[in-house]
Amino acid sequence: MVPFIEAVHDRYTVEIMRGCTRGCRFCHAGMTYRPARERSPEKICRLIEEALGKTGYDGITLASLSSTDYSRIESLVARLTSELSERCVSISLPSLRLDSFSVGIAEQIQQVRKSGFTFAPEAATERLRKVINKDYTEEKMFDSLENALEAGWDVFKLYFMVGLPTETDEDIREIGALINRIRQMGRKIRGKRFKTNVSLSAFIPKPHTPFQWESVVSADALEDKYRATTSSVRHRDVKISWRPADLCMLEALLSRGDRRAGGVIYAAWRKGARFDGWTSELRSDLWAEAMAENEIDFGTVTDFAYGPGDALPWDHVNTGVTKRYLLEELRRSRSEEFTADCREQCLGCGVCAHVDISS
Repeated sequence: MVPFIEAVHDRYTVEIMRGCTRGCRFCHAGMTYRPARERSPEKICRLIEEALGKTGYDGITLASLSSTDYSRIESLVARLTSELSERCVSISLPSLRLDSFSVGIAEQIQQVRKSGFTFAPEAATERLRKVINKDYTEEKMFDSLENALEAGWDVFKLYFMVGLPTETDEDIREIGALINRIRQMGRKIRGKRFKTNVSLSAFIPKPHTPFQWESVVSADALEDKYRATTSSVRHRDVKISWRPADLCMLEALLSRGDRRAGGVIYAAWRKGARFDGWTSELRSDLWAEAMAENEIDFGTVTDFAYGPGDALPWDHVNTGVTKRYLLEELRRSRSEEFTADCREQCLGCGVCAHVDISS
């Protein structure tokens, strides 16, 4: 289906890979989409040809949790570039990892149209990246960013999380410092054309992840973290955006809540709550009324950590990943131990014992 109006991402999106093998400890999709599965290049190209013929789109997106983790990404991009560039069809790769960026891929996909480049450092210090299982150093990060700049990119979009487990004031200060260093490098290589868009998001514990036992920082603390970051970056060519704290608290309620949250959702809907993920449409007053009617508040589900032996509201849902594995990953986060990519060795999460991955 093609909309009559221009959509936000007005292009054809094809999923090239489902799942992820990296094991970021906050990521719901990375845990519940296991095992990782790839589509063949032949099927991807066939789907794209059919879609372009039926829609008239002039852009495609190769989508996955990390597009450059697709094992044949370079040959796939080379093939698509060869087939589509003369037809002025652009290719975009969202959700690139800093440690898997390829200059060769960048130079190929910029032949038709160059958009901004998106990276997700998530945390600004190496210590905190170990906690969340992001395995790259600042040196690797800047090597990758420099490669992107020299390949011709003028706009970077950076994603950071605040409120992560074990986070300190120093971790927050380093977000601003890192943004400033990236800007300095970008201006040095690309001049005044370089722009940086930064997105700050609150850490919300998700079910079926190693961090499902964690608590959420308060709305006031979250606002303080936003202010600490924005006050340290004072450049007009750096745009910083974030989700309102009350929206983050609502997300936490929906993520961590038990069956009582169902009554809250239904009551809010009956009162007229719609499209709450859009800040312009969020009616916090309606949600507050719905929570009062159901005798539940944010503190009921956000201000405390679950214990390892507690019964969790979602324990009856089996994703294949064992609780033993998730608890071990939680322990490793506290000792700042990195867990390897499961393509390198089986980590015993439990999924492959229940799923036939041969096909």
